[in-house]
Amino acid sequence: MKTLNILIFILVFAFSTSLFAQQRGQITGTVVDAESGETIIGASIFIEGTSKGAASDIDGNYTIRSVDPGTYVLVVSYISYSTQRITNVVLESGQFLNLDIALQPETELLGEITVTAEAVLNNEAGLLRQRQKSIAFSDAISAETISKTGSGDAAGALKKVVGASVVGGKYVYVRGLGDRYSTAHLNGAELPSADPDNNAFQLDLIPSNVIENIVTIKTFTPDKPGNFSGGLVDVSTKDFPKRMLFNFGTSIGYNSQYSFKDGLGSSRSNTDLLGFNTDIRNLPVYIEEINGDIPDQSTALFPSIEGDAERADTVNIASRSFNNEMVPTNIKVPLNTGLSISLGNQFQLFSKEFGYIFGFSHNRSFSSYSDETGRNGIYQLIGNLTSETELNPLNDFTDFRTEETVDLGGLASLSFKVNPNNKFSLTWLRTQSGTNEGRILTGRKEEQAEGGFDQYNSTVIGYTQRSLSSFQVSGKHVATSLSNFGVDWSATFSENTLDQPDSRFFEYGVRSADSVYSISTSLFVQPQRFFREMEDVNTNLVFDTSLPLKLNSGANLIIRAGANYLQGERVFREERYAYGQDLAVLNDFKDDFEGFFSYSGIDEEATAANGGFWIRYGNYIFNRSNPTNNYNGDREITAGYLMAEIPVGDLKIIGGSRYETTFLKVESTNTDLEDSLRISEIDRGDLLPSLSLIYSLNESMNIRVAYSNTLARPSYREVAPFSGFDALGGFVARGNTNLDRTLITNYDARWEWYTDIGELVAISGFYKELEQPIERVFDTQRVRTRTWQNVPNATVYGVEFEIRKNLGFVSTLLENISLATNLTLVQSSVDVPEDELVEALVSDPDFDDTRPLYGQSPYIFNLDLSYQSLENGVTVDLNTNIFGDRLSDVTLGANPDVFERSYTTTDLIISKSFKSSISAKLSLRNLFDPIIKESSRLNGQEYIYQAYKRGRSISLSISYKL
Repeated sequence: MKTLNILIFILVFAFSTSLFAQQRGQITGTVVDAESGETIIGASIFIEGTSKGAASDIDGNYTIRSVDPGTYVLVVSYISYSTQRITNVVLESGQFLNLDIALQPETELLGEITVTAEAVLNNEAGLLRQRQKSIAFSDAISAETISKTGSGDAAGALKKVVGASVVGGKYVYVRGLGDRYSTAHLNGAELPSADPDNNAFQLDLIPSNVIENIVTIKTFTPDKPGNFSGGLVDVSTKDFPKRMLFNFGTSIGYNSQYSFKDGLGSSRSNTDLLGFNTDIRNLPVYIEEINGDIPDQSTALFPSIEGDAERADTVNIASRSFNNEMVPTNIKVPLNTGLSISLGNQFQLFSKEFGYIFGFSHNRSFSSYSDETGRNGIYQLIGNLTSETELNPLNDFTDFRTEETVDLGGLASLSFKVNPNNKFSLTWLRTQSGTNEGRILTGRKEEQAEGGFDQYNSTVIGYTQRSLSSFQVSGKHVATSLSNFGVDWSATFSENTLDQPDSRFFEYGVRSADSVYSISTSLFVQPQRFFREMEDVNTNLVFDTSLPLKLNSGANLIIRAGANYLQGERVFREERYAYGQDLAVLNDFKDDFEGFFSYSGIDEEATAANGGFWIRYGNYIFNRSNPTNNYNGDREITAGYLMAEIPVGDLKIIGGSRYETTFLKVESTNTDLEDSLRISEIDRGDLLPSLSLIYSLNESMNIRVAYSNTLARPSYREVAPFSGFDALGGFVARGNTNLDRTLITNYDARWEWYTDIGELVAISGFYKELEQPIERVFDTQRVRTRTWQNVPNATVYGVEFEIRKNLGFVSTLLENISLATNLTLVQSSVDVPEDELVEALVSDPDFDDTRPLYGQSPYIFNLDLSYQSLENGVTVDLNTNIFGDRLSDVTLGANPDVFERSYTTTDLIISKSFKSSISAKLSLRNLFDPIIKESSRLNGQEYIYQAYKRGRSISLSISYKL
């Protein structure tokens, strides 16, 4: 009730503020240097013939409040710049007019400039202008584009970036490079991963309604962290709004493959709809009370012997304390739904300016595929390639899987301007995600042949809870008396958590000949329950300074220096409980699995030959947790840099260096192990130089070249010295204590032509040399085991083509249609390690000594064709993403490697806005519904490791905007 009252108050405040503002309007915007793209602090903007005006602040922003409706002339002036008069500025009643201004440096030939308001009004052009003047190769997506494409989170929005593809709906690959070669930041601070087995942050955790823009930097400059090569993705949340805003939206979606159809689920908690788990899946209270110390069943058989009675009682209670749900239940999959709300404004208090933003979102979505389209398998080469023509199937299953995901997101941001030259900001972001999964694999497993079981079944019930909490305090300061010496700083505290309570794994076989059901331990893994928790905590301190020095030519030489400190901690805990059988026989229950697992604990007592008693159990629980699998991780990264931006006529030179230390330590909690088996540590220091040249051929055309050194670090899990079983994925992950970081040398070049406002033509080339790149390896000699390894060297090179163009130049009939397309072509080569090559040559004398880089796509293509009619408020957006086959698992030996195969994703979004501030959006996604699969190929035959379809979806969203 208290939360509801607060929400009502906020809504009433928002509407009352809006109504009050309807009589008068407001003019806002940003003032920049037309040549450098830098914001101008202290520029004077006033309305001719009135006393109303403002000065641009530390961000170059200005606001003129309480302006009566009318047509005005705006006069903009600043020392050493030509005064600009902007005529025909039309302000309607209650309107918030955004007018961005570019001032020209003053010369003898350039006096006062007069332009019309229509010449400077734009939207996406702002980010393109920023990109044009950026000192690094960058791409950007605005909140406007995110809204237009209907992306629900940051990961979906990044599909629009040149050379980007999104894997698993979470991880972004830039230029086809794997997720480890990209890094994610939130407002300039690095984000920790919420996945124990992956190196990158899961970008689907950030809802789109809190995003101001997403900038992807593809070349390293010393003022940025050095741990990327593909791209640094920086998500900026909404900050200081230029006007009052209030957005409310809701959506509903249908999928052709699973909506209103059969799916898999399990018992739900009362808070599942909020993305939180409650007691229903937690470790039983009794197990916690005894700290998981369950006596071995063999020591709890004879109550007449001292101590046995107590042990038998413990086994009995422990075995009966777990629920009996081990197999997914059938459900009807409902529709996808979404809700979002955001509110923001700026106001003056005691002559000081404050800005605030509040955002909230809730989304409930499903994904499901049946055993008609889902496949799962593992294959192995037996013998030599010279004699073998096909692979032997170790596993060959149909796959039925359903996931329900609830995402909750909240943002609160407050900014305070002490004066035009000093600003402080507080930003709090909280996201919560809960995924409920049910899965059934059915088919053939090689081990079954021994018992004659022709049908293998594996079931999974799982729940994954992820959360991100980030609190950032930051400041931006400029000392105008010291040549505009600037200081930017931030302190960010973030916590990323993962909780997988009571993941249940159950496999059994059926022998059709006599309808026998079995869970024989010699053929099948015992039924098991997993409890995993992980917490990543990061503290990131960033301090940047800049000193512009005016040269005789009038241009600014800028010296930048700063420091960065990142301290992170990870705590990972895992418990594993398995079922043993005494009297319990699965065949007695057939497919009554709940009855089978309810037959647990003490079943009978009988008199022993010596006159005592002995006990028989049904199912009994025992603790299979491996203390080695619990670990603590620490990392500490310290960096300092010095760089300069030197203008020489039409050439700008950006050079400098960054020194970055890496300390990464993972320590198992099992103190019985030797340190060499228990502790993994990396302690390195690296000098990362960078040199970029930007030559302006004219006002709209640049040529860029860049050289830099960067690195890629392994994750905690990849160096953790143990093997852990993943119940949801069904494979074993084994860490490698010998992993080292990867050093990367980058060469980049780009020609870019900004043909008009919001338009661009660009061609880029890049070449990368990787020393000791890290690969994920699939070892078919070990049962479903994945690990990681450094390989000697790799090279990656490619070209990018990008066009953003309005098609009005073809015909006036096409002036409402715009084309944005890009193509990335990449070649990669990795040297196969010598010991692996020797082993492979035994089976295949023609085995190649190189292979593609792990995760690398040979091509990525994005196409966005949009129609926009401002008169009718209609927008139609058709976008397509295609990527080439990328290596997903390196298979040791001559066994063919596994690739994620190419597929095409095509979406159509139709939007209509109404004068009542209401808009509607119809989204048609995955129009062609391709098969998504991972497979290997041998002698023209394909062997599927995983395959499924996502189905076509249609959703309708309605939003209200002030």
